[in-house]
Amino acid sequence: MYYRLIIRVLHTLILSILALPGLLFWTPIFIIAGRKAYQTARSGPVIDVYDEVAITKLLYGLTSGLAVYFLSLGISWYTSHGVLFVSLGVPLLMWFTLRWIEDILSAARSARSIARMIALGGERMEELRELRDGLYERVVEVATGRLGLPRNAEELVGHRGGLRRRLGYFSVKRRKKKDWNEVLRLYDVKDYA
Repeated sequence: MYYRLIIRVLHTLILSILALPGLLFWTPIFIIAGRKAYQTARSGPVIDVYDEVAITKLLYGLTSGLAVYFLSLGISWYTSHGVLFVSLGVPLLMWFTLRWIEDILSAARSARSIARMIALGGERMEELRELRDGLYERVVEVATGRLGLPRNAEELVGHRGGLRRRLGYFSVKRRKKKDWNEVLRLYDVKDYA
């Protein structure tokens, strides 16, 4: 169990180092969009301003992102250093940085969960493992018996072909959730109204 914790911590540290250059470009965007969203959220009850906060983040994030991009293009043009490289490299670096930040957060959450499991102790972990196995069998029974789903979930997904399959990690659409620690949590849902 300790080796999994070490792997997750190392994964978090390595990706954090890789993401540092791109955070130079993202930091102004995060600050501006965050401040404006905070100001919008204070304008009324939170439940009533969710949409306005999302729109504010989108507009200010897009505007400040374009400003950062054109500023970097202007600086590279003014100094005559690699306008073509900057025009392609900055958006690519920013996309990689976002992707790495997603993976950093995923690995950090996973490391935190593993550390909590280690802190439980062996006896309690064994009890939870037995409980989980029992629940798993009951869920599989309902899924295969009542709902008619295949036992192997990969049969439902089908096979991806073409460019998306070859890109794998670098897929533009989205990253694949790797473990159950990345799904909805009860504290994520504040209101059911």
